[in-house]
Amino acid sequence: MSEQTVQATQVPSTTAAPSVHTHSVVVTNISEKANEKTVSDFFSFCGRISKLVLRSDDHGHQTAVVHFETEEAARTALLLTNALIVDTPITVKAGDASIETHDEKTKTFEGSKLSQQAAPTDASRSSIISSILSAGYKLGADVLQAAKDFDAKHGISSTISSGAEAIKHKVDEIDKQFKVSETASAIKNTAVDTVHAVDQKLGVSETFHAAKNTAAETVHAVDQKLGVSETLHAAKNTAAETLQSAKNTTAETLQSAKNTTAETLQSAKNTAAETLQSAKNTAQLKTLQLKPSTLFTQSIKN
Repeated sequence: MSEQTVQATQVPSTTAAPSVHTHSVVVTNISEKANEKTVSDFFSFCGRISKLVLRSDDHGHQTAVVHFETEEAARTALLLTNALIVDTPITVKAGDASIETHDEKTKTFEGSKLSQQAAPTDASRSSIISSILSAGYKLGADVLQAAKDFDAKHGISSTISSGAEAIKHKVDEIDKQFKVSETASAIKNTAVDTVHAVDQKLGVSETFHAAKNTAAETVHAVDQKLGVSETLHAAKNTAAETLQSAKNTTAETLQSAKNTTAETLQSAKNTAAETLQSAKNTAQLKTLQLKPSTLFTQSIKN
């Protein structure tokens, strides 16, 4: 009797609830304009994706099953309900194995072939949501607050802060134990002292100063010996005098040309006037000479 009872309990139930994949989420109401890259780029902020199944439904939308490598990534993805992918707000719920089907409307993509963001390492939910917002995605108004509440509930923020304090404390201990800061300061001071000592011993600064003065004195001596400054000054004066002389000569030439032109013009006028007057006088003389002969001819006729 007991054996029959045992055998009966080993028969699987046909009405058992579908198993839930703790590393997966089901995303519904995805815009038909989205593709596998759009979906993987968005959800990979939560963590590394191992597989993505994308299926078109009968209502002009798509449904996706996103498999993550860690359960924490899937839990973070559950916070993204009402986020906007392309032009439609999505709905995210825990993964269900029964949602996956294999037909012409279904496409499966392995994680190694997907475009993914850099997977976060021990990041809080708040920082992940902030990263998604910074990338330009639009999330529901309550998503960031839900992430903060999750972090507060699980003490993630305080854990990170405690970890940072622990690291700082450890660094201080190492500094005190090995006197790193004091050693660095001592090395700096020693280097400065060494440079100063070398300068004092070899007279580097004095040598440079002396070389500078010697160069200036040499230039002055050459100038005095060769009379470079005087030559340049004399050349400058000569050039100025030559230019002034050329200006004066040009002015005189122009004035002389003007005077000659005026005299020539006046002479031409006078000659023309004299010629005209001479012509008038000659004409009058001929008229006087003509009148007597005319009278004599008329007298004969009478």
